[in-house]
Amino acid sequence: MGNTVPGRRNSILSKEGSVSEPSRQNTICDSDPISPGPQPEPLTPEQMELLTRTWKMLEDDIAHVGVITFISLFETHPDVQQGFMSFSGIELEDLKHSKQLRAHALR
Repeated sequence: MGNTVPGRRNSILSKEGSVSEPSRQNTICDSDPISPGPQPEPLTPEQMELLTRTWKMLEDDIAHVGVITFISLFETHPDVQQGFMSFSGIELEDLKHSKQLRAHALR
């Protein structure tokens, strides 16, 4: 859904902020297109083979990869762990061996 009354929203916002400074939205215009960067070189057959073998190793133990991903997330952002009721308040060391986290990592 979107704002059904964009004019009203803009007038309300302009009253709250500084009227003398243009908004960031107004400083970007269509005459300044973002140019795409250079196209990457295609992968060599050797790179494709390496990529395929690497993904195969990850795929073979995808549940472990998922657990590592969640543990890393919880280590760097402990508040996120509290958003998962099943894992809230559980020590990370215990979560590393949790069948419940392993199952969740496969979803």
